[in-house]
Amino acid sequence: MADSSLANRGTLRELAWFIVIGGVQYVVDVAVFGLVQFTTGQTVAANVLGRASGAVCGYFLNGVFTFRALGRAPGHYGRRFVAAWLFMTALSTAAIKGLGALAAGSAAPGLLVLIKAGVELLLFLASFLLCKCWIFVPRAAVPAPSCVGPDSGALFLFAHADDEFFFAPRIKRLVAAGRPVYCVYATDGAARGADPEVRRRESARALAQLGVPETHQFYLGVTQGIPDGQAHRAIARLAAAIEDFARARPLGEVYVHAWEGGHADHDATHLVGVALARTLGVPRVCECPAYHARSRLPFRVMRFIPRPGPVEVQRLTLAEGLFCLGLMGSHPSQWRTWLGLGPEAFWRLVVQRRHACRPVAGIDYTRPPHPGPLLYETRFGVSFAEFRAATGEFVAARIAAAPGPTACGAAP
Repeated sequence: MADSSLANRGTLRELAWFIVIGGVQYVVDVAVFGLVQFTTGQTVAANVLGRASGAVCGYFLNGVFTFRALGRAPGHYGRRFVAAWLFMTALSTAAIKGLGALAAGSAAPGLLVLIKAGVELLLFLASFLLCKCWIFVPRAAVPAPSCVGPDSGALFLFAHADDEFFFAPRIKRLVAAGRPVYCVYATDGAARGADPEVRRRESARALAQLGVPETHQFYLGVTQGIPDGQAHRAIARLAAAIEDFARARPLGEVYVHAWEGGHADHDATHLVGVALARTLGVPRVCECPAYHARSRLPFRVMRFIPRPGPVEVQRLTLAEGLFCLGLMGSHPSQWRTWLGLGPEAFWRLVVQRRHACRPVAGIDYTRPPHPGPLLYETRFGVSFAEFRAATGEFVAARIAAAPGPTACGAAP
């Protein structure tokens, strides 16, 4: 049950968000009401259409950002919202008609718009209380079916703090299934003078929203002193640290960055994850795309480089897509990065509403991920020749061939 107390910081945050989003909703509502009222003269129709237009905006924005329920936890949100909306719309319409009759007998359209605006302001607090205490109260989660043991953990190996963004739908799904999820960060994230502690706090905030406890978050790049951009040069030390960590935990899956040439740290942690799975006998290792330059565009985001083999597509609701996209807000120190990556991420998560991963199989790690210049060659100053020289011995010793897909099929 959600905390219904109104005297706490959480409620103040919710009220602030509700006011901002309510402003947007209010403008949409009154604007549609005025347009329909002036063009048709139908007060009831105008009020219903105005409230419906504002309600669609308010439902998704408040559900995702204010009360953090839509796309995050299961609940009867839709049916409760419709019931509350019907009640509040009937109340609003009756108040407008009654006040209009009292004010002018047959009120002019302009006066009715002013009456409408006043009525909606009075109903604002009631709407907030309904949303907080009833509409967006989650119900208990029912674990989703899993193709591996319910107690086996899933290890997510990230290069940098904020990389959890590219895996967020998969993390959220596994947490909802009751699976232990471990998130390991391979570098200190201190590129361009960034503060590693600031970046750690930002990722901790994002993971908390995804349901990953702090006890399952590990920042090995900081403790091991592996600088951002240097994972390929410290690959043996990084692999040894992660292997020590993983041996103490039963793992059924390992998730890594796609082998795509976007960032040298991404490709280095991919190699570490594949080697870890082979060494420990983890039955399933999958990759998720972040960004790469195999395109006529400067870069592509959350899109796989084509390769033979199955791709597992996780369908998202609109609320889930908005929720995952909103995790960008957990990383204000990286706002420049999100300016570039955000538009296509919005397309993938909110418009297409899908997230892809695929089993790692059949990759030749002696060759670049794709023809032409790699993104980390043109943007980050690391050539594939340098990367290969630093990781070639590790690949030869630890990765004879990437593991094939398991018979398990699609991930939960």
